[in-house]
Amino acid sequence: MEDGGFTSVRGHRVSEDIVSQIKEAVFSGRFKPGDKLPSERELVETFGVSRVSVREALHALEASGLLSVKQGMGGGYYIVDATSKPVSDSLSTLLRLGKASLDHLTEARVLLEPEIARLAAQRASDKQVTELEDVLAEVEVLLNGNTLPTHHDLKFHRLIAQATGNPVLILTINSLMDLVEEEVSKLTLDRGINTANLTFHRRIVEALRSRNEEKAYHFMLEHVQDVQRQLRGLSARGNGV
Repeated sequence: MEDGGFTSVRGHRVSEDIVSQIKEAVFSGRFKPGDKLPSERELVETFGVSRVSVREALHALEASGLLSVKQGMGGGYYIVDATSKPVSDSLSTLLRLGKASLDHLTEARVLLEPEIARLAAQRASDKQVTELEDVLAEVEVLLNGNTLPTHHDLKFHRLIAQATGNPVLILTINSLMDLVEEEVSKLTLDRGINTANLTFHRRIVEALRSRNEEKAYHFMLEHVQDVQRQLRGLSARGNGV
């Protein structure tokens, strides 16, 4: 089995050295997303350390989002693709500790999303714009059926980020949307808020379709500022976090 080119480790920082070697094996391409790491026993033999040190390193890598563990037949530790989960988990911890709030999240969106919309107006493919239009059509159906489309509203913002083609922006927005979805689920939203969101979303898509960067920027800015006002109002009435 592929051992990743690992070497034995010595000293007082054994688990940290194991973590560094496995990270380097992934970052250099020796292991790719979906690849399975050697078993714990094989890693113990390769690194020349205790099973406790190997497990400590594997748990640290799992916590960082680089590894996932599968149980049962074919189980073990697998390399995962980059996801927003570690960032979302860190932000969630801040929220639960009271060191961040929903207002902080929307403030970050006000700063980030208008520029992201501007970039999406430059780079979005026709297929991506059509996908956004499909989401709007789904939202309209849900609203007509008296169902609040919170998930679809946030999916819209994720797709805007994807249209930039910038993996850093995509991960950042996905992390924010994960937290917004979690926090908004605690609020009592009404049809009026979702209808206003749909109106703004339509304007943004029209700007993307026409490649109008300035309109995309300003419509997104107005939209996120409106969301910020609405959520502040809900929180002030005792519905918030």
